[in-house]
Amino acid sequence: IDCRLVTIQKIALTWTLGTGMSSPSVKYVDHTYRDFSRYIGDGGQLIKHKKSDANFPAVLHKILSDPGHSHIITWMPHGRAWKILNKDMFLSSVLPRY
Repeated sequence: IDCRLVTIQKIALTWTLGTGMSSPSVKYVDHTYRDFSRYIGDGGQLIKHKKSDANFPAVLHKILSDPGHSHIITWMPHGRAWKILNKDMFLSSVLPRY
């Protein structure tokens, strides 16, 4: 048994019992995956913030949303990543526009 793990467990148990709780409680974080790859296409809207038009994610989203660039840079099929298909064209024709 790892002594550090036992110490951490004792500290957590002591803290939990010291707060008046009768037994240790476990808190879980919701890690449910939400697919936003078709969010705008399904009628969703982006919420604009004051400085959001020029930051990197906003500019990247504009580039990826332009169908004219789909042969140069595109979303991966699962919608969680993107890929540059033609680096030279990306550097010469897409980046200078943005």
